[in-house]
Amino acid sequence: MQHAKFILLLFTISFFVSCGKTNQKNTRQIQSMGVVANKPYFILFSDVHLNSLRTDSDYGFDTGTKLFDAAMQSIYDLMVSSNPPQFVLFTGDLPAHLSITSNICAHTKPINAGGLVQHERNDSIVLNTFYSKFKSTGIPFLYLPGNNDGLNGDYYPFTGPGKKNPLGLLPNNSVSYPTLNLDMDTTKSSFIVNIDNIDQGYYSVEIGGGLRIIALNSIMFCPDYQLADNLTKELNRKEQMDWLSAQLKNARTDNKKVIIGMHIPPGIDAHSSSAMWDSSTQNWETVFLGIVQEYQQEITNLFYSHTHMDEFRRLYDTLGTKVTEIAYSSPGISPVHCNNPGYKVVYYDATNYVVEDMITHYTIPDTNMWLDSTYSWKSEFNISATQTLQTILQNSNLNNLLPPAEKIYTVFNNQGSDKIRKGIEVK
Repeated sequence: MQHAKFILLLFTISFFVSCGKTNQKNTRQIQSMGVVANKPYFILFSDVHLNSLRTDSDYGFDTGTKLFDAAMQSIYDLMVSSNPPQFVLFTGDLPAHLSITSNICAHTKPINAGGLVQHERNDSIVLNTFYSKFKSTGIPFLYLPGNNDGLNGDYYPFTGPGKKNPLGLLPNNSVSYPTLNLDMDTTKSSFIVNIDNIDQGYYSVEIGGGLRIIALNSIMFCPDYQLADNLTKELNRKEQMDWLSAQLKNARTDNKKVIIGMHIPPGIDAHSSSAMWDSSTQNWETVFLGIVQEYQQEITNLFYSHTHMDEFRRLYDTLGTKVTEIAYSSPGISPVHCNNPGYKVVYYDATNYVVEDMITHYTIPDTNMWLDSTYSWKSEFNISATQTLQTILQNSNLNNLLPPAEKIYTVFNNQGSDKIRKGIEVK
């Protein structure tokens, strides 16, 4: 295999790093990397949280229109480059955090009448931008729901009363979901593996003949999931887990590798120290870990978002003694949690589909153009060319992984804190 060639450009950039403040500077050397030639990759991004009433962006605030446009242009430029991605995976959260003002607000359930209009407007602008901006590329742009995306409010079902969901905001319902940029007549049936539960927000597709992508609606498993009928809630959760098992069994039969995507991951929320998945009636995290353990030979990697941070999680077996898989996050475009806006380019082996490296592309919030600063995960974790990212993250002592994990946690806005430790181990 031809050795990957990086185009390296070093430059210095000064930017502000304090959350919600712009009077402190942190200057660091930033390495900008080109796309690796002849290496398959996909783009992973999430948590746009567009506030279309706001032009500028800043730490502690959701995405204004300038940052949104810059991010979309940066991703588009990669999609039309000489070495384009195989696909794009957007792991949820389209609109601002239920706010018609500039800053993050309390999670109102449901949204009040005034906020609902702006909420749908933000949903609509993001979805229609995805469609119009990326349609001409012909590259599958996959979407799975975030907790903010439901039309009725935060943590509400993807499809609400009257079978209405955010996809109805697209022109004439012509888009062949789960892609957001391809019309009905351009999506080949062979791309779809299973869309029986598409109204619930989860599905399975196949890319390139050997890789399956299973997209989950993990909002269902959260304690805040807004479904009044607890019996129906638990039945819906069980149905999705049974479906996941069936899809993985089918992948094993067909000798396919699998990537699992979701918005909210299992484990502990490092911000609040609370469990992200519900266990009041059934411990759905344990159920999920058991499924992952059973099909770890088929599952190459898992990807999630929601935290807005650049992080990873180690998923253990049901005994809590052995790491079975690594789950990687996408940093958010929104800098509301004091992170720098970012997205990932994920390189994987063309034969076994295991992640080889990830390049995080990031910028500062208040910008008219994406200041494409980058860093490599293998470089940050000091992993040699003969070692694999997954092996090191699975088998290393957590104390040895914490220094680089904390360094990149906020996408280089400031030094991370040891609270990141709470979210890494999932068992």
